[in-house]
Amino acid sequence: MTQAEFDLRFVEGFHAEDLRRCEWVKKIAVEQGVEGMLVRVFPPYSGAKYGLREDISLLVLTPKYQDDSLWDFNDWPKDVYVLLPLIEEPESREILAQSETQKIAFGELCLGQHRRVIPSAIRLTNPF
Repeated sequence: MTQAEFDLRFVEGFHAEDLRRCEWVKKIAVEQGVEGMLVRVFPPYSGAKYGLREDISLLVLTPKYQDDSLWDFNDWPKDVYVLLPLIEEPESREILAQSETQKIAFGELCLGQHRRVIPSAIRLTNPF
């Protein structure tokens, strides 16, 4: 299966207006059933801006609005919270505790210059 690709733009924070290619990795929940999407960004963000030694390549995105969904939508751009996973290998987990993430920005998912596949591949039945 081809991975869904789209763009991520921070609308606040250290990387505001910095567009990055974003590839869907998996669905992931953030405590209390908040649906999320684990994504890999290309190129990685500088971790130094967040006091980290390594660059940031994995992020968790969650809907910005309570009744919104990251699954089965057609309205672009899609407003999201951008969360930094604070644990090793978040791709091995299905659920993250709130304390295992740090909100670093608001962002937008966009269909833009890096789009190769419309994210219909992520239009799955919501398990949360």
